Amino acid sequence: MSGKKVQVLGPVDQPIGALLEFHYGARVHDRLFPTMEDGCVEVPVLEGIYPDKVRVIPCDGHWRVTKSLEYSKREQKIYCPEIKANGESSWWRNLTCGGVAFGKDKRTRIGVIDIGVPRSPDANPLHVVGLDENLPSENSPVNFHGLHVATVVSSVLDGVSDYEIFLWDAADASGEYLDTKTACSGISALVQDYGVDVINISSGFHFDDTKLEHVEAKERFEEEIEFALLNGCAVVVAAGNENVRQLAMPAELPTVVGVGSIGLVDAAPVGTDYNISQVESLEDVGNIGRTSDGQSVFFHHGTCFGPGLDAVAPGIGVDIAYSDGSIFEMDGTSFAAPIVTAILSQVLCKKDFEKQDNSLQQRVDYVKETLKDLCDDTGIHHDKQGFGIIKLPQIKENVPI
Repeated sequence: MSGKKVQVLGPVDQPIGALLEFHYGARVHDRLFPTMEDGCVEVPVLEGIYPDKVRVIPCDGHWRVTKSLEYSKREQKIYCPEIKANGESSWWRNLTCGGVAFGKDKRTRIGVIDIGVPRSPDANPLHVVGLDENLPSENSPVNFHGLHVATVVSSVLDGVSDYEIFLWDAADASGEYLDTKTACSGISALVQDYGVDVINISSGFHFDDTKLEHVEAKERFEEEIEFALLNGCAVVVAAGNENVRQLAMPAELPTVVGVGSIGLVDAAPVGTDYNISQVESLEDVGNIGRTSDGQSVFFHHGTCFGPGLDAVAPGIGVDIAYSDGSIFEMDGTSFAAPIVTAILSQVLCKKDFEKQDNSLQQRVDYVKETLKDLCDDTGIHHDKQGFGIIKLPQIKENVPI
């Protein structure tokens, strides 16, 4: 440690709870450092090097910020603006859900295949109808990626009384990456054993046809997704965050719904990570669009794009809250996909699936046409928005519920 401190504060100088990620040029410390009660963290020296910047990740409803550090200062104060003021609704729910929820007259079951799942003595899948009993621990509040994804689904379905979420742990031995064999096994298990209506996959890999393991994984995904569709279950997949014209596998498969990320212009204050990302995104021509009700949105520059991108949803500055008061701001297509998953789960109908004469292509067409009816074309190029931004059925007419 250096003996120097960083103090993290809210708008009225109150200390806030946060995790700090320290950067040393191109290197990033492998630990996240939690603030103390006074909002302070002692600045760590890494192999004799003092960090040049710090990323602040609040856990209590404030925007993320990244700030430069000055070695000459013994203590530096960093201010984080509030995400929501006076109990207002989240911008992303207002944009896609109109700030309200909706329901349907049948039970909905949703599968989430992911990594970063709280370990359960009941093994796979973790049943998360109510998320309170599976809250992140104090020691790793941002590490449960899969739980956060499931919570986005739950947030969209707030007010829907009859739904269940089944969270399937598909992490490899390290716990950091998707194990494709386990993920594929999860598809068939969630469909066959748990009768889910929609499966969300917010993880993947970039396909390389020169690697045998990639070819085998692609073939397995194709088989399992076909099985899901023929049994009345759609699969929604995050496009990836590498900003290349190729979606991650399995999002690039034509049989799934590939989801990219958009943001709302000026949703966050100047100087926040969200605002900086917005500025970077708008540097490229064609990355800004407008919804049918006049709201300006932008294509999030970190999103993979191109063939296979079917729709977009908010995937930057997505705040999700737990009942213990912790609030996390999440970024990436990982958090756009579950918004699409939740809305589709309330609209797709197994009876209509069964009318498709057991034809895989007809069932794919049914899912894509249903999705198209839910989307609002923003005018951004099709490669970067697909059909457009998904919205609740109330926004569109003649959408069957």
